[in-house]
Amino acid sequence: MAHRFCHPKGRENCMDLRSLNIEGCFQVSDAGMNEIAVNCTRLRNLDVFLSGVSEQGFDRLLRQCPDLQSVKLGSRGNCHHMILSVCNNVKDLKAISIHDVIPFDESEPVVDDLSLWRLCTCFPGLTAIDLTWCCFITDDALFALPFCCPNLASFTVRECHQISDRGVRAVLQICHANLSTVHLERLYNITDVLALSPEEFKPFSNLTYLKVIDTSISDIGIAKIAEKSPNLETLIVGEHCLNPYNIHGGFISTVAKTCQKLKRFKLYSGRMTDSYLTAIGENLPFITDLYLGDCRDCTSEGLESIITHCRWLQILNIQTCAHMTSDTMVLISQNLRNLRELEILNCRSITTLDVLELKRKLPMCDIRY
Repeated sequence: MAHRFCHPKGRENCMDLRSLNIEGCFQVSDAGMNEIAVNCTRLRNLDVFLSGVSEQGFDRLLRQCPDLQSVKLGSRGNCHHMILSVCNNVKDLKAISIHDVIPFDESEPVVDDLSLWRLCTCFPGLTAIDLTWCCFITDDALFALPFCCPNLASFTVRECHQISDRGVRAVLQICHANLSTVHLERLYNITDVLALSPEEFKPFSNLTYLKVIDTSISDIGIAKIAEKSPNLETLIVGEHCLNPYNIHGGFISTVAKTCQKLKRFKLYSGRMTDSYLTAIGENLPFITDLYLGDCRDCTSEGLESIITHCRWLQILNIQTCAHMTSDTMVLISQNLRNLRELEILNCRSITTLDVLELKRKLPMCDIRY
């Protein structure tokens, strides 16, 4: 990339560059960023995650690109310095993603509560924030978001292990009207308390995307959030790391009846039952992406409810179902004409001939078995 900018024609062609993504480009160094800083002053979106850019190179770029609206940080433990550069140079930031790391040296600065408070104070128009691996922030940091940035629409917190119900709850309570995306992951101090006070828990009229992975929220908590989110389009829940699991699937009936606009649903833990499949089939006919996971307790009746009612399905995942047979495959070929991906792992009754026959009837469908 640096060579491209060294060429005179390259400079001319990239003068109007608005988005630059060098994520994972370890060999892109400050020299390349200096070329960009001189020639690409109209940048709006910048991603330097896991790149070779230092805080000095990043600072020089920002001095030339004050109109940045979106940045993604996190390369070599220099997020703290980069946040200061953003605060000092950018005029009106709208979105930021911060992937911090635990420092090798105790003297190295980290992203802490003061860092986040300063960021939010500088950019009251912030609408999206992603905090990942920010191990030194606490609930006090999250209080800055709703009070300083009331128009927050996208809220992601992952693997920030000092965050609890108190901080997340403050964001959800105050920003509930604008939030469209909420992603909580590997936050083991987040529990059902987050959602169990109906008099305080406000409706999420604009929430379309909810992802809750590896928290201490149970089926009850997910159901309570769903009840307040009638416009939900994507729901991804479950646990990869916890044992015993907190989420089993008991929320599915509530989601199916409340979230009529749901298009994508994925459950990564718990077992499906016929009652869950029937609830989905009867209430969510327009769903397009469905990850059912473990269906060992389901019968052909439950599968038929999904296949005959959800005819807009493009992606379907069914695992470990003994009642998935050649007859089921025929039913799929007759009803799911839009299907593009079918995953039927550990469905022992399915043979290679069954798969080939379905592939013949649905040639555009990618089948994994």
